[in-house]
Amino acid sequence: MDVSVLKAIVYVSENNVYDLNIGQTAQVTSSIFPSKIVRGVIKFITPKGDENHNYRVEVEIPNSGYKAGTYVSVKFGFKKPSEALQIPKIALVEGVKNPYVYVVKGDGFESRKVELGEELGENIIIRTGLLAGEKVITSGQINLTAKSKIEIVNSKN
Repeated sequence: MDVSVLKAIVYVSENNVYDLNIGQTAQVTSSIFPSKIVRGVIKFITPKGDENHNYRVEVEIPNSGYKAGTYVSVKFGFKKPSEALQIPKIALVEGVKNPYVYVVKGDGFESRKVELGEELGENIIIRTGLLAGEKVITSGQINLTAKSKIEIVNSKN
């Protein structure tokens, strides 16, 4: 088996895939070698997204000590605003397929449809639907009804 060149397979959201091109470079890192940054090159972008509107992107990596099957992180040079509104992914009531959140309004809440951007670890960028400073409910959403009264017990600003 020739492992002189490896391939990383990543899934990129519909909102970001249009910023990528075949031949574009990406930074590849791994928790195994945290200080080693390897430059990969995009070799393939699937023309059709999956049911979650994510697109398979294949990045070729010159092997510099990795074994086939090692988990890596791939960072593309997306053009993002310097400040992006983010929320924890757990705040999404029904996940990414039907993205909406519950926004705190006094001692109650309202349901708000949001447009999602890139996932950043446990957080997700919100493109539209929320304003900076609005508080979203991150736990207990399944127990809420239209007449539920809420109390904030742990707020992170």
